[in-house]
Amino acid sequence: MVLQLNVGEYVIANFYKPDPKGRVFFCLLLAHLSRFCLLLNAKFKLMPKTIIFITFVLFSFFIFPTAQSQTSPKTAPKPKTDSAYLYYFYAQSDSAGLYNHLSLDTSTYRFQHYDPIYQKIPFSASLGNIGLAHHNLVFTPKTSTDFDFGIHSFDGYLFTVNQLKYFVPSSPFTELYYEMGSKKEQVFKASHYQQVKRGLTVGADLMIIHSLGYYPNQTSNVTDINLSTSYFSKNKKYSIIASYINNRIKASENGGILADSIFEQNLYTDRTVFNVWLNSAQNRYKESGLYVKQYLFLTNKKNKVQDDSTTRSKWHIDLGKITHTFQYQRQSQVYRDGDPMSGYYLNIYADSLKTFDTTYMDKYENRFTWTNASNSGKPRFFELFVSIKHDFFNVKEDSIKWDFSQISPSAGISITPYRNMRLNGNAGYTNGTYNGGDYYLNASLLQIFGNRPRNQAFFTIKANIAKMEPAWFYEHYHANNFRWDTSFTKQKTAGIGFDFSYKYLKAGFNYYICRNFVYLDTLALPAQITKNFRIMNMLFPKIRIWAF
Repeated sequence: MVLQLNVGEYVIANFYKPDPKGRVFFCLLLAHLSRFCLLLNAKFKLMPKTIIFITFVLFSFFIFPTAQSQTSPKTAPKPKTDSAYLYYFYAQSDSAGLYNHLSLDTSTYRFQHYDPIYQKIPFSASLGNIGLAHHNLVFTPKTSTDFDFGIHSFDGYLFTVNQLKYFVPSSPFTELYYEMGSKKEQVFKASHYQQVKRGLTVGADLMIIHSLGYYPNQTSNVTDINLSTSYFSKNKKYSIIASYINNRIKASENGGILADSIFEQNLYTDRTVFNVWLNSAQNRYKESGLYVKQYLFLTNKKNKVQDDSTTRSKWHIDLGKITHTFQYQRQSQVYRDGDPMSGYYLNIYADSLKTFDTTYMDKYENRFTWTNASNSGKPRFFELFVSIKHDFFNVKEDSIKWDFSQISPSAGISITPYRNMRLNGNAGYTNGTYNGGDYYLNASLLQIFGNRPRNQAFFTIKANIAKMEPAWFYEHYHANNFRWDTSFTKQKTAGIGFDFSYKYLKAGFNYYICRNFVYLDTLALPAQITKNFRIMNMLFPKIRIWAF
């Protein structure tokens, strides 16, 4: 059963329209939803208490409306004809430091793909239950010189800074999504954004996933929370966006079934009676962080004065724009198993009675960027940016601790010969403790077909070259059952490709040449391929030509 609601606004035949009675409907809906959650939680203990708490907070928020909504009907301004449109942007601006405002798709297209993995990574392999570890089957090499810890098994279920949407709503916007499946599988999503003051927007996102799974010790629990805000001054000279993210994952690990023949012969339809390797192992992953980005234009918009019947511009010097970004991130992963002697592990290095492995990482990042981007919001013919970033990392595994400090300068250019074409190029280098000597070079050409934002096609040709240190996990790891200290050669990657997108139609081609690639072998130990190898992947859409 799947339930999707856009409350405060509703969707009918793909048309988006404000609902003046949405506040009352939302209160009634939350009242019934709270009662439903309480009944389920008391009887089956299905849903975490976090859902009940968030529901109560949202219910209280909508009972006490803001001062803007309490304006008398006589003085309340009439909504504009285009007030129904919602726009959003991402924290990572383009090379010129501009935010690209995108229109929100309020249709129900692909709403049945409730699993975040399918939405982010369509071609992936997982452990058979929503919320568990997964792996991307499409080869996508890392081309960044940033410090990488190396564990990405749960990335598809995490709120990240680069993927969060900052909405610019003309009226309060709320979206609820609930899915219920077999084996007590439940997915609950909620989002709310509104302007509390002109130019100031606040919002929150919540995602909760719970599923018992089909096999023993396959339970998953995911709780992700995001609180964000954005502010744009009246003259758009100053802007700031900020977000707080908290991700928590509890994933049981069973190590697979003992005998494949039982599954192949399908002797038992009830999968819970199958014997598995691990009966008490569990992974706990936590990630929290604060992100703040602000920019300031050093020059006001071009001033114009009247000279008889003509308009001429004053001579001025455009000093461009400066941007400051601060990010703090903390990651922790705890793996525990009450029976290390089950026969699943090849080695036991410390404790044969129980396994309790802990890994922590703290990251502090400060970045300053200058660009000659225009304050008008339109790209110049020639734009450039220069940036300097300082990173400080702290990694701790059990009783071992490492500290790193790195400085990474970067620069780039952007050429716009005409409105629908843009040529971008950027390069970066890292000097520091761990990633010292890493660099990257990127180039792309974007061609836009069409002038209407909702009916445009995008064609991009891209190329990149990168040299980078392998992720920390592949060189240093100290646990009860796995342990290594390696010193691999830096990886090198060169790639070229193209992407095409038009509405829901997407296609692409990528060709990579890699050297010194690092991976995990069949014994779950890090290894390196010293020779060159080539990989080509193509993406074609599924087009339905005719139906009978």
